[in-house]
Amino acid sequence: SFISLESGDDILVGEGASISSGPPDFGYGGFPSGLSIGAGAITPVGVDPADEVSSFIAGNGSSFTVDDTGDISISAEAIQASGASFGGEGFSAFINNAPAPGVTPRDDGGQLSGDCLEGNACLGSINATDFIQVGPFSGNSGLANLVTIQGAITSDRTSIRSRDTLTFGDGGSNFEVNGASSLFLESVNGDVVFNGPVDVTGGGDGDSFAIVAGGSILGEQARLLSDADIALNADGDIRLAVIDAVDSIGTYRFDS
Repeated sequence: SFISLESGDDILVGEGASISSGPPDFGYGGFPSGLSIGAGAITPVGVDPADEVSSFIAGNGSSFTVDDTGDISISAEAIQASGASFGGEGFSAFINNAPAPGVTPRDDGGQLSGDCLEGNACLGSINATDFIQVGPFSGNSGLANLVTIQGAITSDRTSIRSRDTLTFGDGGSNFEVNGASSLFLESVNGDVVFNGPVDVTGGGDGDSFAIVAGGSILGEQARLLSDADIALNADGDIRLAVIDAVDSIGTYRFDS
């Protein structure tokens, strides 16, 4: 079954709630499995969309799952879902209309807090059998200003990009950021930060383990582990606990 949630403003999911899409139904109509969430996808009558922040807010302990043949996709102007979990064949998340540099992000009438303000994406654990994509593969369309992920990330192909700081971890929990075949993490203008004991693994498909930062790559307790090459490109410092690659390690700049 395919579930589509669209709104003219916010989409709010309470603590402990569960939304699940079952196996595909290829009978009448031929519906695949999948879950599409689009906050602000509908233009409301009599309301100027520029006056609103279309947020997707998921409470702690909420879960979103799709049969292994289906994907989860999220689009919103802010995503606050640090305590939620997501699972399916694929996962993608995009931020619409992120504020330009120097513009103060809004808190959507007090609903958003911390780093999860307008233009930012905060996510929990994501388990996808095929791919995880947060932000576009290139360019700025759909790119979040800040991305904060506070749960384990597991997939075959993982690509996560932000304009400014990209943060993994909550400072205490030990978890993994994984892209078994390919892993690409990028902060275009800011730092890539591994906050706490985070293992970053994958890149089994040749030269496909790369971390790029317009600032620094920081993780005093982070371990980078790959059976292939590891490519690190930072305009600032690279400070990590362990870098272990079977083939080679390439760095653009390394200041310890």
